Amino acid sequence: MWVLVRKPDGTEQEIDISEETYLEIGDILEDGSVVLEIRDPDEDDDLIELGFFSDERDEDLL
Repeated sequence: MWVLVRKPDGTEQEIDISEETYLEIGDILEDGSVVLEIRDPDEDDDLIELGFFSDERDEDLL
């Protein structure tokens, strides 16, 4: 996944981090960078798999 961080010198940079790493906005990485934004290019695909973009109704959720 791509993560936007602010480096200790004040610059912002996008870095690639393993999908298995759990991060939240505001986390501080080992190099002192602060996580500003988490950009997952497959995010929309994940929502489709969960049915969020489906026209089908799930009666269990109603």
